[in-house]
Amino acid sequence: NRFGSWREALQAAGSPLNPRNMGYDREGLLEHLRELAERVGRTPLHADLEKIDGPASKTYVNHLGSWAAALEEAGLEQEPASRRYARPEVLEILREVADELGHAPSMAELWEREELPSPSTYKYRFGRWNDALREAGLTPRHPMKRRDGGCDGDAGSNGHEQCVL
Repeated sequence: NRFGSWREALQAAGSPLNPRNMGYDREGLLEHLRELAERVGRTPLHADLEKIDGPASKTYVNHLGSWAAALEEAGLEQEPASRRYARPEVLEILREVADELGHAPSMAELWEREELPSPSTYKYRFGRWNDALREAGLTPRHPMKRRDGGCDGDAGSNGHEQCVL
């Protein structure tokens, strides 16, 4: 082609390049994965890549076909497939975390705990995060406005629904 590569075409057009995706080759990416595994003491997760300087997970996919292929080629064992949780189990986990924290957990607080089901698990099963909290017998700390214009919160002291936008 006229420019030799997409990167060279972007450079010729004066477009900024993402520094996290520049200059990586197959062997460099694999070595980076091995070093990261040594640093974190386990097979790296996508989240580990976001916490450090270096190539983004999409760079591995672009160069090696998939995240799983990158791990395999680097000689790292992929974590077992996502665990399936029963509905009563995920509700009990929410209650236990709330007991530890002293309040209903936020999605961000659950994301920080890699050993627990992700907030996405709850949203998939219950439709909304706050619905999962309520079903677990917890009171959401941050009621949200619903898409239908209604409020996901309880009535306030003045009888009006209160929402955080």
